[in-house]
Amino acid sequence: MYVQWLYEGAIFSSFPDDETLETLSGGHETYLHSREIPRLIELYLLGSYLQDEAFRNAVMDALVDWIETKDRFPIREVGMVFEHTSKSSPLRQLFIDLHVLILRGPTPVRTAKVTNFPGIYEFWGAIGRELTRTRSGAMPRESEVPWKFDNCRYHEHSDRKAKEWGRIPK
Repeated sequence: MYVQWLYEGAIFSSFPDDETLETLSGGHETYLHSREIPRLIELYLLGSYLQDEAFRNAVMDALVDWIETKDRFPIREVGMVFEHTSKSSPLRQLFIDLHVLILRGPTPVRTAKVTNFPGIYEFWGAIGRELTRTRSGAMPRESEVPWKFDNCRYHEHSDRKAKEWGRIPK
């Protein structure tokens, strides 16, 4: 997928059998599970390993696009994100923002439970800090999602100039 992105400039991460409905404990609610989200997270981690800022930004755009298109919050993978990213990671910030939206939103969101993982206390601390910022007016209210008022919120921009976003010219 990385080489394809280098040549095409787009991330094609969706496959026909990616989504399954799972019944949560109790049997009353279903949860849409997509194999595309862990795949995108792994692509982001690959971009970190390769130190390819442009690729990481493209993956973040693909994640936000998935959220917008599916109208779902992929929170099940928060443990994977927190275990493999740094505190300053835009991917980590996206998952924090998703949980803040869920906690302060007017509409109940069906989600899988967040299970115990390394860094869970750090995760909930970050959620608390973001909720405090939201209440103080430093962030938009629940009707606004962060990626709509700042489309670079989850991007990394360094001083070095990336050649055509790092892609191979056609």
